[in-house]
Amino acid sequence: MAYTFLPETCFLVILSVSVVLANLPVPKNVRVISINMGVILEWDRPNTSLGNLTYTAEYRSSDDAGFSTVCRNQTERRCDFTQGIHPFGIYVFQVRAERRGETSRWAKTKEFLPDQETVIGGPTVRLVSREGNLEMDIQDPVMKVKDLIEIYSTVGYNIRYWKEGEEDKATVMNDRQQNSLVLIQLEALSRYCVQVQVFIGEFEKTGEFSQATCETTTTDVVLANLPVPKNVRVISINMGVILEWDRPNTSLGNLTYTAEYRCSVGLRGCFQSNAGNCCYQPEPCDAVIGGPAETWRWTFKTLL
Repeated sequence: MAYTFLPETCFLVILSVSVVLANLPVPKNVRVISINMGVILEWDRPNTSLGNLTYTAEYRSSDDAGFSTVCRNQTERRCDFTQGIHPFGIYVFQVRAERRGETSRWAKTKEFLPDQETVIGGPTVRLVSREGNLEMDIQDPVMKVKDLIEIYSTVGYNIRYWKEGEEDKATVMNDRQQNSLVLIQLEALSRYCVQVQVFIGEFEKTGEFSQATCETTTTDVVLANLPVPKNVRVISINMGVILEWDRPNTSLGNLTYTAEYRCSVGLRGCFQSNAGNCCYQPEPCDAVIGGPAETWRWTFKTLL
């Protein structure tokens, strides 16, 4: 049987395929800025002359199935992720540009490990000149998340010190585990400067150096113009601690006294009194020693 096809019975079916084009380019130079466990995502404006751009930034940890949005439809080109970050996590960040319902593709970072990659700022350094030496106390930088000793199992310090004007001759001491020590064999009545950086041995990681802290040494010669106080004793009742002493053997009047105390790891305080006693309220040092309060050891000294 023959079939006849007429031209008017022939149909042409046209399938229309729509392609979504990314009209907005992606943000450029996406980077993670992390100092002392703070985590900031920053990026540059994409290559476009269009205005009124906004941005959305997200993150995902290795334990999460999807991304969580922290900054949405904002004009600022930075986003603070600190509050959602754990020091031992693994994170990926992403950001996209937006304009009038259009969006760019996501620009992603590589994996970020806070404990390994954060920059540790310089510690605080305190110097006290005493009898020709410099007593140094080091205070760890303040972390945005947890304390430094909670994040790293061992914390050391790289120390450099020099006589002012002779920085090229600096003495270097690396990976010192104590945060309180004494610099000895210094020239009397000379100004010395100190810088300290944190050292994390498990990652061979060094922090930033502190600003230079400078102090002038005193003479190591004690001029015995006045006799010392007599019968110095510690009176302690119900954990109150009183240092008492008797007047020295002298007929001079208008004497005053300086009383000090030292924790086993370094100088912790100084009080002045014109009476023959001094009440101590020392700041806790058990966190520095690493033991309970019962293990504190105090040394008291009176100076005329």
